[in-house]
Amino acid sequence: MTLTIIIDQNKSCAKCGDMGATQSGLCLKCISKKLKGQEGRKIMAKAQQNLFGERDFIVNTLETERKVLQDEAEATMSSIQKKGEKLEELKERIENISSSIESIRKAAKAEGKKR
Repeated sequence: MTLTIIIDQNKSCAKCGDMGATQSGLCLKCISKKLKGQEGRKIMAKAQQNLFGERDFIVNTLETERKVLQDEAEATMSSIQKKGEKLEELKERIENISSSIESIRKAAKAEGKKR
């Protein structure tokens, strides 16, 4: 494929006014700037896409971590609650045993007085 660019040295650039415009009305310098500007916008758009993608990745990672930590916290709270219930049961058993011991001591003391 062959591309031909015709530069008219008697025609001024529609953008900067320099002599030597192409068929589009712009000189090669302004065409180059325009192409770089378009390429720069493409690069910026790609960078924004990458940033948004990275942001979404970070948000998703943090959401996953939050869910895992929330599940762990709920499991820990459940475990603590069960241990608290078990502790209450043990306290009741200790109170019953202490009461039984006290009853046995009183009975032994009363038996000792009878003799």
